[in-house]
This record gives sequence, C-alpha cells and structure tokens, in this order.
Amino acid sequence: LRMALLLLSLNIRALALAPARSAVAPLPISLKCSPLFCRAGAAYVHAVCALQGNEGTHKPRGDHSRSGEPCEALLDVHAYIDGAVRTALIEAFGDEVGGSANTMVTLATKPEFGDYQSNAALPLAKPLKMKPRDAAQQLADALQVGDVCDAVEIAGPGFLNFRLRADFVASQLALMLADGTRCGVPPAAPAQRVVVDYSSPNIAKEMHVGHLRSTIIGDTLADLLEFRGHSVLRLNHVGDWGTQFGMLITHMREVVPQAVGGGGGGGEGGE
Repeated sequence: LRMALLLLSLNIRALALAPARSAVAPLPISLKCSPLFCRAGAAYVHAVCALQGNEGTHKPRGDHSRSGEPCEALLDVHAYIDGAVRTALIEAFGDEVGGSANTMVTLATKPEFGDYQSNAALPLAKPLKMKPRDAAQQLADALQVGDVCDAVEIAGPGFLNFRLRADFVASQLALMLADGTRCGVPPAAPAQRVVVDYSSPNIAKEMHVGHLRSTIIGDTLADLLEFRGHSVLRLNHVGDWGTQFGMLITHMREVVPQAVGGGGGGGEGGE
C-alpha cells in the first residue's frame, strides 16, 4: 500500500491541486494510460475496499467505463467479481452445478496474472466431462465484467485472470480524492467498542525491539478502527511486577535504606 501511494503521488498531483475539492477534476491522459499507475491504483483501491468491507458494494452503471464518470460509492471489486463469477457459473453450467460451485476468486499471485484470478473451472471439468480449458472458456464467455475489467484471460490449464481497466481504477481514485477527509471509506455501521492490547511489557524486566514492533502494530490497528468510527480502548497492561518490585525494595533497604525511608526493621518510616 505504501508503494502504491508513493507511485500514485507522482501521477495524481494534478487532481490533488484541483481548485474545487468537491468536484472531480479531469484525469490527465498520462494518468489514464500508465500501466504502472493502473497496477498501483489497483492495490490502493483493493486496500481501501478491504477497510470498507461490503458496505461499499454496488453494481457499477453501464456507462461507467465509457464516460469516465466515477460511481456514487467505491466498488468492492472482489465482491463484484465474485458475484459475476457466481452468475456466470449458473448461466454456463446450470443451477445444479454452477449454483453449488466455489467461485474461488482471489487476488492474483503474480502481477503477470492480472489483479484477480479464479480457478473455478478446474474442479468442474471432471464432473462435466470437459477439458479444463474448455470449461474455463465456457465460463469466460458467460462472464459480464466489462465495466470493471479488460477481457478475461484464460491461462495454463484453465485459470481465469482478471485485469482491472485503467479508466475504472482512475475513476475510483478520483472519487477518493474528491472525498478529502475519508478517501471514500464510509463509517462503520454499527460502531463497536474495541479493545486493542498493546505490547504489555513486564516493567521489571528489560524491553526489546519486540515490544516496539507489537506496540506500533497495535497503534496502527487502533488508528484504523477509530477512523472507521469505532470506540477504541488502547490497553497496555504493565505485567506482573509485584514479586520483582518486592525483591527490589528489599534489596534497596539493605543497600541504601535511606532511599526507602529506613532500614529493614519495619519501623515507623520503614513502609
């Protein structure tokens, strides 16, 4: 995500400097056509939609990709492709087979495979008595994802690769920029009370880098949850320190009794 934001910052400066923050500025030609922008933007869109969950899911309008006009809400791309594959399975192979089949939609494992992929056709080949690639082709012919993706590619024995359209990614990013405060991420509904437990070090022992690492992770999670609108309690338990500090006080009474108010005899000032 950090790499995506770094790459995007070089391409969307014109949008960030648009006079009217409430309006979506026209996208520069170089921004529409850059493959690097498309890949970085896809990572950013997916990250925001992952925060957003299914609350932003909607079906894009038919003229979306032609006009370049952004949708009213961010699209949960994974859910959209998953639903499209489900519909295509039923259309291609009928309710009995397609209705119970696993869509198997995941993020692509490598950039050359696109942005998302589905292996749904592979386990269906044997019960359908078809070659895996033939089953994949039949499924691809039934898919309707042209508003969001380029033409679906069939790779290997029958993998379906989905690559997001550059203009779709650009419109989603423009929509995020237009929402200057929340970047298109809606508040959670309903908001919940969340406890985030930090590193909880034992304060009678030495700290190490592991305490810092888990604290930073916990603080990041707490910030994300608060951004979604949840009520977050940041908790850092200090550990079991009674025995350790009891031993320390006893030692101090023996070595520097004046530091703890007296000697080990338990006099008036000894507590």
